[in-house]
Amino acid sequence: MVPTADETPTRLLLISQPSTPGLTSIPATEKETRELKDMMEGERLESLWLNHDVATTARVTEEMKTHSWVHFACHAIQDEDPLKSGIHLYDRRLELLEMMKQRIPHADHAFLSACQTGTGDKKLLDEVAHIAAGMLAVGYRGVVGKSSINAGSI
Repeated sequence: MVPTADETPTRLLLISQPSTPGLTSIPATEKETRELKDMMEGERLESLWLNHDVATTARVTEEMKTHSWVHFACHAIQDEDPLKSGIHLYDRRLELLEMMKQRIPHADHAFLSACQTGTGDKKLLDEVAHIAAGMLAVGYRGVVGKSSINAGSI
């Protein structure tokens, strides 16, 4: 029997991309992530920080399976096809459809400190089709997203 989120110890996965290849630099992601990691360690919360070239799609999807909370500090993109929307990691975009195919048994909370994660597409104005809503479909019980499209700061 798989433990419920209430029975599973909270583990936090932190992902930051200060300079994703091919995209503008957002160095504030490291400061934000470091401060969050320090704060959570003070609460004795186990955390794992994947920064820059360590945060590949393979590593992040594997670690998401064993962490109940995830915090992304990086670029994201809302695609016209909502299932192709995703988070830019070091090697490529991690698309919603790919995350939805994963079994993430302890998914509890996702914080998306990345532009366009709470922004839908102009062609889908009457639908709630964006990355934050997609993370609910992945299985997270609570999701916080960002609608800003300013890639210069987090």
